[in-house]
Amino acid sequence: MKRKLFAIVLLITAIGFISCHKHSSTNTAIVHSWALKTLGNTLIYAPKGYIHIQFDGKGRVSGYGGCNSVSGSYAISGTQLSFSDLTSTLLWCDYGDLESNFMEALRQTNNYTVNNSLLSLYHGSELKATLDMEQ
Repeated sequence: MKRKLFAIVLLITAIGFISCHKHSSTNTAIVHSWALKTLGNTLIYAPKGYIHIQFDGKGRVSGYGGCNSVSGSYAISGTQLSFSDLTSTLLWCDYGDLESNFMEALRQTNNYTVNNSLLSLYHGSELKATLDMEQ
């Protein structure tokens, strides 16, 4: 009886470890805070770090879009990156379309690259945004 119980506990523990590993969104190359530099090919003129996102290494992303706080989930597999459940607070600010364009770029992202301290977000081969690593 003890042997059977031990085997069941061991099996449940192993399944738990496999499950956690399978759904991991950890990629240390992006687990930083990133400041928006460009949307598409347009240079953004905002104070460095004003518009930013931060990856927590556990599948959550948060940040600031220029007027509203932003949060949601992300998933990584190789060079594939996607954002989901993106939400923001609902403050009204006269900051043009920059914040909504930033949020849309995040929603459309399906892959990325990191070169030195630059994170580039893409939809296919189309550049959606670049962000500088904040120190």
